[in-house]
Amino acid sequence: MASILIVDDQPHARKLVSKSLSAEGYQIEAIGNPALTWEHIRELQPDLVFLNSLSDRFDSFELLIDIKRGHPKFPVLVYVTKSFDDVERLKEAIAGVLDE
Repeated sequence: MASILIVDDQPHARKLVSKSLSAEGYQIEAIGNPALTWEHIRELQPDLVFLNSLSDRFDSFELLIDIKRGHPKFPVLVYVTKSFDDVERLKEAIAGVLDE
């Protein structure tokens, strides 16, 4: 089972995405504090980091750059959700990334 680390500062978005992806069989860990990202990557060794690009509390692109500097080939999917339809499209995108 593929594992995904979701980094999103919005609790409702974290819950929606987590619930939807876990229903598809993915093992999910979700955090709202980007400072914990590296700790979770080291501990959990997820197959994918799922990063919300619309954050009110942190610069998601700086976090992406930081992850890529440390691990250039580590898979990170940057997303934006505004509706349930977006979550459905994200599930398709994740399946494509993890199938490679």
